[in-house]
Amino acid sequence: MEPQTESPATIVSRPDFYVQTLDVRAQIGGEAYVKELIPTLLELRDGLEVLDVGCGTGADALRMAEQVAPRGKVVGFDHSPEMITEAQERARGLDRPIEFVQGEAHALDFADGSFDRCRCDRVLSHIADPQPVVNELVRVTRPGGLVLASDLDLGTMFVNGSDHDLATQVALRMSDVVANGWSGRNLQRQLHDAGLRDIRCVPTVVLNSVAFMRMVFAYTLGLMVDAGEMTPDQVAAFWDELEQGEREGWLCSGVTVFTVVGRKP
Repeated sequence: MEPQTESPATIVSRPDFYVQTLDVRAQIGGEAYVKELIPTLLELRDGLEVLDVGCGTGADALRMAEQVAPRGKVVGFDHSPEMITEAQERARGLDRPIEFVQGEAHALDFADGSFDRCRCDRVLSHIADPQPVVNELVRVTRPGGLVLASDLDLGTMFVNGSDHDLATQVALRMSDVVANGWSGRNLQRQLHDAGLRDIRCVPTVVLNSVAFMRMVFAYTLGLMVDAGEMTPDQVAAFWDELEQGEREGWLCSGVTVFTVVGRKP
């Protein structure tokens, strides 16, 4: 691996970092399972109109557009203009019923009851007060339609390194560096409080690769080193052991993802 020349804070602030992270994440077995689960829970079929809030690169929105074609439509929505540009570029030349819109999730620029299905995936963990966003998803859903939220719960993170104290501290700090680290366990209540009924919660344990963990842990580990909570040597030993575990087949590190769906009365 080449030496890191940028600080973790600089790296995670770059749009291309998020694009790369999303692409790598999609290759993880458990993540792929969740991506297959979501359209099933949404009961997608031809003719439905779907809103994907936090669409990122548009990969999931493009797959859903295939499932609701030819009479349906998918709108991919994201607050990041860079992500919207990336999604539009990936959709270029594809014959899919899809469009991408930039805006804010807490104030969706759509009329009440505009969509048959609304979903957000890995969005609410980045929002300190997610209830208004959930309420917006419900507002723009038609009566009888489905609303789905899927998110990880960093409080369930586990790492099977031999340095138990370090592994525990990393998991705790990961929960703290995002706005809503325990998002997953709260989704069911938030959908209930937004007025949904027939709510179903499906938890999935996702096991992560070392390559993916290196991407998502870099910022947190940098903060811990800066705060004197661990040394660079400890970080190096931490990665060496996990790399060994992956080579030898005993690595077991991951997190629980909660996917919750409910129906609007």
